[in-house]
Amino acid sequence: MKIKHKLLSLTMMSVVALLAVMAAAWNAETRLDKMHRQLTAVSDLEVILLNLRRNEKDFLARMDPKYLSRFENNVAAFNQKLTDFRARSASLGLETGTIDKVKTAMQAYANGFSNLGEGYQTLGLTTDQACEAKCNARAKRSWRQLKTILCWKAVQGC
Repeated sequence: MKIKHKLLSLTMMSVVALLAVMAAAWNAETRLDKMHRQLTAVSDLEVILLNLRRNEKDFLARMDPKYLSRFENNVAAFNQKLTDFRARSASLGLETGTIDKVKTAMQAYANGFSNLGEGYQTLGLTTDQACEAKCNARAKRSWRQLKTILCWKAVQGC
């Protein structure tokens, strides 16, 4: 074999090796980019979770049902992002067991807070609503009846 042929074969092997290194680097960069997007998704989930907490605190402080609907909207957004996050994590070959636990915990939290909100709505968020309003109306009626009886007794001279 001539030196020229040896040089050509070595050059071809070098080109193939460089292409293999480039393919491996491109693959690694693509995977790192996907992992970076996952990191951004975790930050988005944290923001939604903080908004859920704010909705909860605002409802408890102000007793305004609009915060219940905001809470439900944020729960839906959180669940959607978490489902997307889980699918992308699985495609990257990452562990998804913890994500499933977070989803279960979120469902329990959302159900608990929804039950609390429904309970407050049943009792009445203001004095004009629900059970509290009925109790107030009965108390006013009883007070009027008592005043009528006392006036009647006073007129009769008892």
